[in-house]
Amino acid sequence: MVSKIWTIGKALIVFQQGERLSNKRQQYKAEFKTKAALEATKGKRTISELSALCQIHPTLINTWKKSLVQGATGVCEKGKKQVAKQGPSEEELYKEIGKFKMEQDFLGYIRN
Repeated sequence: MVSKIWTIGKALIVFQQGERLSNKRQQYKAEFKTKAALEATKGKRTISELSALCQIHPTLINTWKKSLVQGATGVCEKGKKQVAKQGPSEEELYKEIGKFKMEQDFLGYIRN
C-alpha cells in the first residue's frame, strides 16, 4: 500500500506505509573538518578533488576553510582576549560590595 508519492524534479519517490524520512543531518567530527580545511588551504588538490575524496559537498569544504582562516587569527590574539575575559574589574566589584553593604544596613534598620 502506497501512502505518499512525491515528485522532485523528474524523480518519483514512493514511500511505503511505515517508512519514515530521516530529518537528521550528517554531522562531522572536528578532526575531520580540520583535516579537510587544512588540505584545502594547502592547495595541493582542488576543492572538487577533495570533495570527491571525502564524499562531501564542496560548499562544506569551503565553509570549513573560511572558518579555519578566520579562526586562525584568534590563536595569536588569545593572550589579549583572555585578559579581557577574566571577569569584572576591581572598580565594578567595589561598587557591588558597596551596594550589598547599603542593602544590609537598610535591612538591619528595618528589622530593629
